[in-house]
Amino acid sequence: MIITKDLIAQHNLTDDEYKKIVEILGREPNITELGMFSVMWSEHCSYKSSRVHLKKLPTTGPRVVQGPGENAGAVDIGDGLCAVFKMESHNHPSFIEPYQGAATGVGGILRDIFTMGARPIALLNALRFGGLETAKNRHLMKGVVAGIAGYGNCLSGKERILVRVNGRTRNMTFAGVAKEFFEGKGYGVQEVERGFLQVLSFDPILLEPRWVGVRKFFRLQANRLVKIKTTMGRELVVTPDHPTVVVKDGTFVIVPASDLTAGAAVPVLTMLPSGLPPPKEFDLLDLFNSSKLNIYVRLPQTIEIPRETMRRVVKGVSDRCRYRAQRTMPLRIYRQIEQELGLSRGTVDLYIPSGKANYIPAVLPLTGSVARLLGYYLSEGCVSQNGSTYKLIWTFGKHEREYVDDVIGILTTLGIRHSVYFRKSTIAITVSSWCLGLLFKDHWKTGASAVDKAVPDFIFNCSSEIKIELLKGLFRGDGSVSIYPSGSRVRVRYATSSPTLFDQVVLLLQSLGLMPYLYRGTQRDSQIAGRVIKGGAEIFHIEFNNFADISQLSDWFSEALNQRIRTGLAEYPNIGKRFSYPRFQSHTHFSTVTVRSIEQVEHSQDVYDLEVDDPHLFVTTSGIITHNCMGVPTVGGEIVFNDIYSQNPLVNVFCLGIAHKDKIFLGTAAGVGNPVIYFGSKTGRDGIHGATMASDSFDDQSEQKRPTVQVGDPFTEKLLLEACLELMAGDLLVGIQDMGAAGLTSSSCEMASRAGNGIDLDLTDVPRREPGMTPYELMLSESQERMLMVAQAGKEEDCIKICKKWDLDVAVVGRVTGDGILRVKDQGKVVAEIPAKSLADEGPRYERPYSPPGYQDMLTNLNYDALPDVKDANAALLSLLESPTIASKRWVYEQYDHMVRTNTMVRPGSDAAVVRIKGTNKALAMTVDCNSRYCLLHPYEGARIAVAEAARNLVCSGAEPIGLTDCLNFGNPERPEIMWQFVLAIEGMKDVCEHFSIPIVSGNVSFYNETNSLSIYPTPMLGMVGLIDSADKTMTQWFKQDGDAIILLGKTREDLGGSEYLKVLHHREQGSPPFLSLETEKALHDFILSVIREGAVQSAHDCSDGGLSVALAECCVSAPDSRRGAMVRLPLDLSRRDALLFGESQSRVVLSVKPEMADRLLNRAWDSGIPAMKIGTVGGDRFVIDVEKGQWSDGCRIDLPVNELHDRWAFSIERTLNEA
Repeated sequence: MIITKDLIAQHNLTDDEYKKIVEILGREPNITELGMFSVMWSEHCSYKSSRVHLKKLPTTGPRVVQGPGENAGAVDIGDGLCAVFKMESHNHPSFIEPYQGAATGVGGILRDIFTMGARPIALLNALRFGGLETAKNRHLMKGVVAGIAGYGNCLSGKERILVRVNGRTRNMTFAGVAKEFFEGKGYGVQEVERGFLQVLSFDPILLEPRWVGVRKFFRLQANRLVKIKTTMGRELVVTPDHPTVVVKDGTFVIVPASDLTAGAAVPVLTMLPSGLPPPKEFDLLDLFNSSKLNIYVRLPQTIEIPRETMRRVVKGVSDRCRYRAQRTMPLRIYRQIEQELGLSRGTVDLYIPSGKANYIPAVLPLTGSVARLLGYYLSEGCVSQNGSTYKLIWTFGKHEREYVDDVIGILTTLGIRHSVYFRKSTIAITVSSWCLGLLFKDHWKTGASAVDKAVPDFIFNCSSEIKIELLKGLFRGDGSVSIYPSGSRVRVRYATSSPTLFDQVVLLLQSLGLMPYLYRGTQRDSQIAGRVIKGGAEIFHIEFNNFADISQLSDWFSEALNQRIRTGLAEYPNIGKRFSYPRFQSHTHFSTVTVRSIEQVEHSQDVYDLEVDDPHLFVTTSGIITHNCMGVPTVGGEIVFNDIYSQNPLVNVFCLGIAHKDKIFLGTAAGVGNPVIYFGSKTGRDGIHGATMASDSFDDQSEQKRPTVQVGDPFTEKLLLEACLELMAGDLLVGIQDMGAAGLTSSSCEMASRAGNGIDLDLTDVPRREPGMTPYELMLSESQERMLMVAQAGKEEDCIKICKKWDLDVAVVGRVTGDGILRVKDQGKVVAEIPAKSLADEGPRYERPYSPPGYQDMLTNLNYDALPDVKDANAALLSLLESPTIASKRWVYEQYDHMVRTNTMVRPGSDAAVVRIKGTNKALAMTVDCNSRYCLLHPYEGARIAVAEAARNLVCSGAEPIGLTDCLNFGNPERPEIMWQFVLAIEGMKDVCEHFSIPIVSGNVSFYNETNSLSIYPTPMLGMVGLIDSADKTMTQWFKQDGDAIILLGKTREDLGGSEYLKVLHHREQGSPPFLSLETEKALHDFILSVIREGAVQSAHDCSDGGLSVALAECCVSAPDSRRGAMVRLPLDLSRRDALLFGESQSRVVLSVKPEMADRLLNRAWDSGIPAMKIGTVGGDRFVIDVEKGQWSDGCRIDLPVNELHDRWAFSIERTLNEA
């Protein structure tokens, strides 16, 4: 192919850059080489506009284990461990394809972390969207949030869940749910309409069952699963990465199934939630009203039907006369005159006129007897069509005469005609009634044959008494009692061939506090009354053999059997304690059973999972409580809404992992002759030129770039993670790197360049997803979930074996050479030959011109005198709390999984997220921060404030800041005003990081975030990590106790510039950012850390967006499980009320302390040089701020119910999305 100027331009290379390529090669490049230079010299990969300025940032320190230049940074956290973290952007792909763009962003940052040898433990995200009033912005937000949340794992299709659909409770397999509700949808994730589907869940905080909404349904394929077996016979088959729930010291802990060990305690639900009120009776007139069957009503013989009434609704004279004389008529006729007749529905019967009619009461009461009759039917009954009617049959053995008499008595009491047949070895009771058959078969959905029997859904809402009577009928029919001469004297068993009925019975038993042992078997060939019964069907067994449970069953059977049970129990040695060990542990509304063994299941099959609302747990087979998808929790983040991001949303994802300090792995191709091994997913054509797309501005045609967006596979991602960690543990690797932006090109040239070596790469054996791929496509593809490793020579087979164990594609694709050349071959032919350093490190470096824009003075100069001061402070506060930027992000984080592995100590919604470091008493806090509007008004000050606020958030959680990663989002660097924003932001970050001694250990630059020359606001997003030496000293932002004193630390100034108040109430984004003193800020941090560590503080919350009043309101309403009021009084020593209430002065923190600690803490603060005053008291159900009259302005008052504050703040985003 001839390299033309158009082709060069299409690859985003300038003429000068192309000349430099020719100079390096000493010849014209071919198309593959041109593509490789294009991606590696793109802004996204080469940092050609930013590198000269990034060198100014502080990157070293006593804790730094690995600084910038590798896949992620690492800092020492003691105990031989280090925190590995990084933040990356996926802005451009997320605009084009929100779901996949965000999902692959999560996948990419996870790989950056585990490539270093760290296990990822937490994710944060920093998102920017346009205003939610616009449909496009709502679409982008929903897609991005779903993409972040939807990275998931699965269960076998045979596992069962209890779902509620349109108010009806159903016990279904995952495969059944897929078939009924998602038929033809194929593999992947399906959005579930809100409110359509609910699943039984369990709240680990309140310790009670509840119904939660299903948000997404996943269907994937897996080749390997894990079967978890417990001591009580409960089994669960899941993928190895599925987050399973275990109980440790009474607390729910979530671990991957592959990490489970024998002895782990698995929770099992022992209570059903209260749902719809149970029916007291069944009104068949209503149930059958829409039926097309010829159902008749029989009226009492004493009723006189008026002629005029019949004449009005029945045209035929003979029909009218017959109906009046016989006092019978079609149901449709009766419903028209029912009100006029005034009859109680309990006085009429229903029937179908064919042969000898069987009259069924129109109202059946739901009594214990009726429930027991239903139980008998589920165990010993069947229904079939018999000519023009249904025949219901209950069949018992001749020795079960007591049960026969019970059924006969119930039917007689109900007034239902029946027949009894005595056969050779059985007794059958039959009822011929189309109406009763219709009720059992179609309305109660009890099943027509033994294998599909099912308990009607209304039973799950009934009282314990009704449930027990139903179970009595079941156990009398299909149960048995065995008495043994020694040991556990009594055993009660139940068996069924219906898997649905089995799981329902287990749940009902457990809801009564009974915990049976479960097992399965195969039905043997047998004979009943001379009829051969063919065996082979699977039989599901329930067994009770412990003293406590059997004691509750001692009146469930015939009098003779009950007496035998009681006699056997009385003879238990030591009252049954010695020979009747309950192999479970009871807790509040759940019990735990112990894992006995874990087996690997190796065969390909469909697997499924759910994403459900908070708390992200659901109840599956036999009541086992498990967790929904993906094993790395999203524990927090930041979301800001501004119209400037409508065409360029920002998706920045932060990931934190933990690694052993002496086992950090780097991306290096050292050791000449060492093998280069490709592993992970196959290579496809997705993502080609993704790096160059991320280095270009958007225009109106940008959505046509959709094919450039990669498609992620979270299931393979998890397998890749586990394979990497196993490879690293085996002393097999020299270096390893993710194939991220620029795919195979970047991973190979960067690894070679770092080692000063070359690589001979052979594309012949690269696993491919699509036929006919060219070398150009193979080298530039950005297919996800792929890695490149350099192994130690001679250990190739060990590496390949591990990769195949984890079901990954793997191939040796090259060798390390000493000549510094990246040489690429395909089918024996050299298709590219380039010095590795020229690709990775010797790309263009630009010192682009920079200068402030002409409009900068207009932005910062704001005449406050022209702005009216706040008059209605109540309305102003509510408007701010409803502002999407300030409002609770619960709609977002409830979709995220923030409790996987339950290292999470502080969930989303506080100043910083906190995760526990397993095996230590330490914790890590993390936050992401940036006020983009401040950076617009003054990039230097805005960046300084971003670093200071991130550190302040960590300090308020009790953590000492130890390291920082950045994600620098800006517009087109070729424009001097954009470069000016970037340079000043770097200077601001540098000054604060140096003052606070916080090193920047990793980062990312995302330029060209603009569309049609309209740039985003400068957004230097910062992710900061802090260390808490004692996890029990972790602090949160919400008030804890009524009567506590509220203290404000820091000085309030007239800082309204760039505030959310100005934007929301005055529609202005102008003014100077708030003043920041680094000395004051550092003193504040030191003071807060000291008083938190001493235990002197109940809560701590920094003042930021919305100012003091919003911070105080958040302290009242942000707790996960409670709300508290506050009474606050503020002196007005400023010229404006709004500056006091809503100004965003820096270096301020709201504390709550026990009243007796207040004076001492105030004195200590002043001694430390920090302004401090007591401003109020926690308590009550109202939020009150009294602003005293000042020298320049009258006072004002905020007085609102706390519940109203919470409603406006907590549900604002959800309301906006629902009302659109």
